Amino acid sequence: ATFTIKVLSPRTWNDSSIIDVLTEKNEKFSWWGKSLASDEGKRLEEARKAGSQVTVNYSTKGNYKNIESIVEVVPQ
Repeated sequence: ATFTIKVLSPRTWNDSSIIDVLTEKNEKFSWWGKSLASDEGKRLEEARKAGSQVTVNYSTKGNYKNIESIVEVVPQ
């Protein structure tokens, strides 16, 4: 999936850190086990600030789209 990030929202569930990503198309992706302080969280935050296109690998679990990795970040 490729998108630009509109909002990054950190949260926790039980003891797991989660980053919720809201795209410019109002799609929601979640990255379980990651916090904004993680390397991946920092990359997503930099991409959001810069308005970069982000491509991720994700899996679908029910209605949830779970990010598994960042493929690339392309500045606009």
